[in-house]
Amino acid sequence: MASGIVDVIMPTERSQLNEKLLVTIFRQPLQNAPIPRIRNLALHDFYSPSGYLARSFFHQTAPLPDIANLYVVEPPWNTGRYPSTEGLPHWATHLKESNLQPEIHIESEMQSSTLIQTFEPDRRLHISWSSLTVYAELNTARADGMLPASHLQRLSSLTKLSLGGVFLPIGADRVELLSLSCFEYIVPWKWISGFTTFQGIDCPNLTELHLSGSSNRTLHVTEASHRFHQDLDEFLPRCPLLQTLEISLPVPYSLSVLLSHLRSCPSLLRLDLGTCHTECVNELFFRELCDLSLIPNLRFLRLSEGGYSRTQASAMDEIGSEVTVMQMIRTRFENKLQFLSFTPKAQERRWRPERTIQEWEPEFSSKWDDPLGHATAFQWSLPHAARLAIEHFMATQATRTIELMPV
Repeated sequence: MASGIVDVIMPTERSQLNEKLLVTIFRQPLQNAPIPRIRNLALHDFYSPSGYLARSFFHQTAPLPDIANLYVVEPPWNTGRYPSTEGLPHWATHLKESNLQPEIHIESEMQSSTLIQTFEPDRRLHISWSSLTVYAELNTARADGMLPASHLQRLSSLTKLSLGGVFLPIGADRVELLSLSCFEYIVPWKWISGFTTFQGIDCPNLTELHLSGSSNRTLHVTEASHRFHQDLDEFLPRCPLLQTLEISLPVPYSLSVLLSHLRSCPSLLRLDLGTCHTECVNELFFRELCDLSLIPNLRFLRLSEGGYSRTQASAMDEIGSEVTVMQMIRTRFENKLQFLSFTPKAQERRWRPERTIQEWEPEFSSKWDDPLGHATAFQWSLPHAARLAIEHFMATQATRTIELMPV
């Protein structure tokens, strides 16, 4: 409080609320006292009956302090898969109107907002949407799981958008997100008949695209995956400035599909395949990467190989694969490649209610991991001979630009 900048985690249980402190922060300050600036405000569990006290602080006529970052975090509800395609999710239909009142009103212009498991936020939260530069929404309760185009249009200043458990807007008129440079999307293995995944949005200045998805495999999901990749092929050419592409989709797809995506991204500098399938990452893939006309400016390449490293050869290993892999490595490093990794990203960190705001921020805003089961690379492993060749290359070149998983 002495600096005038505070972080506030607001629980809903009356026994946990320091009402005197909250009044000091949110009500009119004493004479000559500075108005505090709230850097991070986290509201959680505020749909519970006891949440009325917490909500009431934001339903008033008195001026509120400036709030930079807002987090509305409900505990996970075990209600099946999102998006909900049959009206509101089950948990939302059982909420009483008293659990939603009073509605939240914040007039200050915020920088970012992270909404997890909230109820129709575009109708129930009254905030300055147009001032947000970072917006994250996961598993919200919306009719038919659809993110309204009108809501996205209000987010006119966005530079980063993170979405999961919702469908993107549909319709003949696309929403133009001219400021958006980074888009993170948890792919829904569902579709709306007659519409495509990215039909309702245009992001002409997008430079980063991160795609992840849950790992359930059914015939329906396989069909949905096929449709999604067709939609992605149509979307990528509309993003001519794309420099980073991360695909962590555990549902298998073919090498021809992957190559089609890459040919649509001539400006790509970073490629991260968070899940490598034998259908798309194999000797032929390394051979294709030897051709510098394919993503010619590539500087960073991550191929997350299997979680269980092998120290012996396997019958699945392709004969002579080490020659192709090493040729790709030398060709790319002689060109513009600066970093090559076969190590998967850190495993998803489980959400814990006792986390501080500082711990929430990188997980739910800066690093949008999939809470439904982030893609882990367990289906593919580097051929044994290729692994030995790379380890020998690292030893002889004394280089740290290539990373392997620890054996």
